[in-house]
Amino acid sequence: MDASFGYVQAFTTKRFPTENGMVTAVAVEPMTAPPDAFNSGEGLRWLGPAQAWQLQWSIHFRH
Repeated sequence: MDASFGYVQAFTTKRFPTENGMVTAVAVEPMTAPPDAFNSGEGLRWLGPAQAWQLQWSIHFRH
């Protein structure tokens, strides 16, 4: 992820349903602001009309 993302949220579960039953799963979400940012205002970026903000991220899995 590029420098625009200052936060990462991760979630794990041992109960992700698949056709073969429940498995362990991990979700990773790059974030530009912390949780509750709409209330705190921390990390928010406001865009005006016709403004753009371009960010990049990717994920690679190695087993």
